[in-house]
Amino acid sequence: MKNIQSYVLAAAVLLLMAHPLSAADSAGSLAFSGSYSLRASGCEANYWNPANLVYPMPYKIEIMLINSSFMLENSIFSIRRYNEINGTYLTDSDKRKIIKDLDKNLSLKTTAAHNIAGISFDNLALSSRVHLFGTGKLSARYIELILLGNEYDEVYHFGNKNNDFKALGYIDLTAGASLYSFQLRDYLIHTGAALSLLGGIAGINVEDYNGSLLANDEGVHLDQKIVVKSGMTGYGFKSLIGLRSDIDENLSLGLALDNLGGFIYWTGQTERRYYTALIDSLYVSKLDEDVLESTETVEEIGSFTTILPAFIRLSALYRLESVNFSLDWKQGFVNSVVTSKTPEISMGTEYYVIPQIPLRMGFSPGLGDNLYSLSYGLGYNIERFEINLGLKTSGSLVPGSYSKGVALALTSKLRI
Repeated sequence: MKNIQSYVLAAAVLLLMAHPLSAADSAGSLAFSGSYSLRASGCEANYWNPANLVYPMPYKIEIMLINSSFMLENSIFSIRRYNEINGTYLTDSDKRKIIKDLDKNLSLKTTAAHNIAGISFDNLALSSRVHLFGTGKLSARYIELILLGNEYDEVYHFGNKNNDFKALGYIDLTAGASLYSFQLRDYLIHTGAALSLLGGIAGINVEDYNGSLLANDEGVHLDQKIVVKSGMTGYGFKSLIGLRSDIDENLSLGLALDNLGGFIYWTGQTERRYYTALIDSLYVSKLDEDVLESTETVEEIGSFTTILPAFIRLSALYRLESVNFSLDWKQGFVNSVVTSKTPEISMGTEYYVIPQIPLRMGFSPGLGDNLYSLSYGLGYNIERFEINLGLKTSGSLVPGSYSKGVALALTSKLRI
């Protein structure tokens, strides 16, 4: 008989891999692993660095046709490792290795974005995009209890530190422009700004998570309390300010501050939900009885505000005749559903086989809990049309059985 614990693990893996994860907003940014701040042009500059709009386009209008990306990723299992344990008997050594890989919690970070519309002309750009963010973590103690069971007369505590969930979704309508440049000693500094009106879709946050489990001579005791705060519709605002300077004909440097003044004010279905679960003195002889007491209480709380914390991007781009290199550093100042205090570093390179066909590659070392990733891209650019494809693999050098995640993105633009 197959070990039932392998089915539990399979369910956990499938749950993680059911979430779309996108560290990029387009095929271009995905192909460079996010090293895109000084590369983004047109309406894409509205979300990276609007100072890039200072450069006149060789066409009057650019229209975004398709801009979609999709990614599956989990923090533990590669396809190869999952296949090795699926349907097999797990030894104590196998179980302890899984728990060790989990560290303190099973974490999930999810973001996705899709362009509704985008148009740019001269040094101005208008765009609209759907943004979805999600972060979650589950204490490794839960997995340890499933795999190894509990210690006798030991109290297991579960709190907010390793158990949490946050989700945020909104639509933006953004106008960006680069209208002013100034001289600083020997360097010309270009500036840009993008202002966004936001329509909130949903915001969910676990405010409190507190529970305990004890098994002793008096049976099994479980006490779990969860408080969730949510809003379903709202409105808000955010801004992005960018700077860019071309140090010489080869090197450019950039800085962007995003989410300045960012907030969403929730007005619809604003509520706080209280969930409790209680099991007291459960014995094997009582398994056929209704021993679980659970409650759900809903409290209407009125309107509230979610702050979108600011973050900074520093970037560099070095260009040669047929090849270029870039480096980006993204830094948040608080941990939230949209930012992280762990820096994100990305590097990218692009080589033009011919002027119409660029080959791209990107790398991110994956600091902190993030997986390292390698990405690849291909483009076809002519005067009136552009199409780009991006592919990214996480936890391995190439997509395959050792990958813990694979992403694919497609972007196309029409020029008039």
